[in-house]
Amino acid sequence: DLGDYEKKKDLLTRALEIDDKHYGKDHPQTGITLGSLGTAWGDLGDYEKKKDLLTRALEIFEKHYGKDHPQTGITLCNLGVTWGQLGDFGKSKDLLIRALRIFEKHYGKDHPRTATILANLGNIWGQLGDYEKKKDLLTRALEIFEKHYGKDHPEIGTTLANLGVTWGALGDYE
Repeated sequence: DLGDYEKKKDLLTRALEIDDKHYGKDHPQTGITLGSLGTAWGDLGDYEKKKDLLTRALEIFEKHYGKDHPQTGITLCNLGVTWGQLGDFGKSKDLLIRALRIFEKHYGKDHPRTATILANLGNIWGQLGDYEKKKDLLTRALEIFEKHYGKDHPEIGTTLANLGVTWGALGDYE
């Protein structure tokens, strides 16, 4: 890993201070920086801090753009993944389903961004013990990724690996 996550966090903290001062605490630019800073805290393993920052960003985006804007959807997805990292898979699922609806509306059911949400949601269903649902969502995601990226893109490998584990959990070892 080549990333310097402490430096990333420090720079984004400075950027947030400037955004707060220049734009205000509820401006969309401040929301973008909050989201990036949340990701930096997640890179450092502090998922509570990540959740808090992403929640603030979500409030800003919902206020300025509405509940079904793509930026709101991106933040819902990131927040959903974060709740999964914190072990609250029910909350994660609910947020990812909201993000999926937004992405399907704005990007279509066949877009790689939609496929990413499907894959994340599938993995959460697996955490909740529903491996059939996980398999179905990962299969949909795989079809979309293959259509857009071809058969040997890294996203295909990740999805195939998750799908393989899922088939194993379903008892299909062949």
